[in-house]
Order: sequence, then structure tokens, then C-alpha cells
Amino acid sequence: MDLKEKFLETYKAIEKDPASGERHFNVPVEFDGDVRFKMTMDVSKHVVFTDSPAGLGGTDKAASPLFLTLGAIGACIGTVIMFWSRILDIKIDDLKIYSRAHINLAGLLGIEEGTYKPGFDQLEPVVEITSDEEQAKIDQLMEKVNSHCPIFFNLRKESPIEWKVRTKKPK
Repeated sequence: MDLKEKFLETYKAIEKDPASGERHFNVPVEFDGDVRFKMTMDVSKHVVFTDSPAGLGGTDKAASPLFLTLGAIGACIGTVIMFWSRILDIKIDDLKIYSRAHINLAGLLGIEEGTYKPGFDQLEPVVEITSDEEQAKIDQLMEKVNSHCPIFFNLRKESPIEWKVRTKKPK
């Protein structure tokens, strides 16, 4: 079974029983020194490290969480494009996403509190699709991406965040 068939099989199973699509995720993020962290996903199958530039107290040995966010935006757009291209039977020959954003680090650093945002104040992903399909089909595809991309959903503040803080004493 090829990847497209496997995807469509999953799609049809969840379409028949939406409850079968429910998943719970937990990604442990552990301190790894200075401002480095280790993220373990899928029960140790995938490990990603984060760091910060030297000017922000890091060693610059891994991508910053902000760059990982931009990468996640681009990867999610690409993944959802490929999902929906299979559902809508749209042939994609090549795909590239440029995850562009703007930030003023004064917000992160609490300088002039309330004047600057602590995160990206502008996100401008640019999607380049190589395809012989008519523009109307590509537009339909991108409407599906805009309304079904999980990262977009989360960034639009539609996922509530409920903090739980556990304080431990050192041993």
C-alpha cells in the first residue's frame, strides 16, 4: 500500500467514525543547561533540542523556540496542503514554504512593558506551489489549508491554555 492509499484509508476510517481520530499528546521538555531544552516526542522516537542565540544567554547550538515555531508553521502548512491535495485529487509537483515573521525582542525582555508584543507581531508565510492545476483548484486547496491547519488554529488563540504549575524542592 502506498502512502496516498494509506492516508486515504485513515481518512475514510475517521470520516466513518470521528471519535477514532481522537489523540492525546504529551511532549516532555527538560532543562538541558543555560537556556537549552530537550523535547522528546512519540515516546523517545524523536528528540529535538532548543537553544537561544548567545546574545540571549544561549550557546546557539540548536534552533530557538521562535525558529522552531516558524518551522512548525511551514511544516504544518505543507503537511495540510499534502493531506488536502490527496482528498481533493490535486497533483502537486513541488512545494516550498517560507515562514516569515517579525518580532521586536523588547517585548520578550519586558522593555517598555505593554508597548511591544512578547512574540511575533506579524506572520507572513509564503507558499510556492508547482502544479499544472487550474488556479481555482489551488485556491480551493488553500482555503482548506487556512481553515484546517492545526497550527493556525492554535495561533489564533482558539485552543485554551490551562496552566498547571508544580513546584518541587531540590534534593
